[in-house]
Amino acid sequence: MVTFRIFYLFVAFMAVTTAAVSADYTIGAKDSLDIIVYDNPDLSGSFSVSETGAINFSLIGELKVVGKTARQIENLIKDKLIAGKYLKSPQVRVSVGQFKSQSVAVLGQVSAPGKFVMEGGSTVLDMLAQAGGLTEQAGDRILLVKRGSGRGEKTLTVDMRDINFGDFSKNYAVGGGDVLIIPKNDSFYIYGEVRSPGLYRLERNMTVMQALSVGGGLTNKGTQKGLVISRRDSKGRVTESKVKLQDSIQSNDVIYVKESIF
Repeated sequence: MVTFRIFYLFVAFMAVTTAAVSADYTIGAKDSLDIIVYDNPDLSGSFSVSETGAINFSLIGELKVVGKTARQIENLIKDKLIAGKYLKSPQVRVSVGQFKSQSVAVLGQVSAPGKFVMEGGSTVLDMLAQAGGLTEQAGDRILLVKRGSGRGEKTLTVDMRDINFGDFSKNYAVGGGDVLIIPKNDSFYIYGEVRSPGLYRLERNMTVMQALSVGGGLTNKGTQKGLVISRRDSKGRVTESKVKLQDSIQSNDVIYVKESIF
């Protein structure tokens, strides 16, 4: 039941997002437009924008559309149809089918990093899917650098944990020129008298006790007393310090579990 609820929430969110993107987006060469003239199927269809920034529309001929929004093109077509006395009161709907003039770069921990063409109403999740999805080394927080808004560069943080739990409010719409950066996850290393020593993913607000649990717990010889963390400071120097079970650990910490002397 919860799964279906999340699915319907996602569908509703995507519909709103797509409408918002199409309303603000300015058309570029190679984009495609879906145009509907209600009650006139012969005038409706999908139209590709030429290199010169125009489409060929029945009855009207060549229309320059580059640099215009979908709403502006709707009004342009209405005015032309009325001025030519083809229709008295046409109802026109224009939406962007493919954003081929615009691309988004997806970098970092994805299966196939690169630049990808936007589709209608593309979002962060859409672009991640085009890039083959996240790798196992991907962190929870993704950076979205907005470059195509005309208002300067702006960086947004996308929390994938929230999205995984059904909160799609951070599944932002992307625009041409945007960059998605997927950093590598933080990790720590634990060794000594633990059952499964090795390198592990660092979760948020993780404590020494939780790290011990991830490492399989203590061996029969292990002790919680005298736990030592090796940590590198901002100048690259490595320091060692004793820690308690409730202490927090940081990225790249190395935890050593000593052998009990008894």
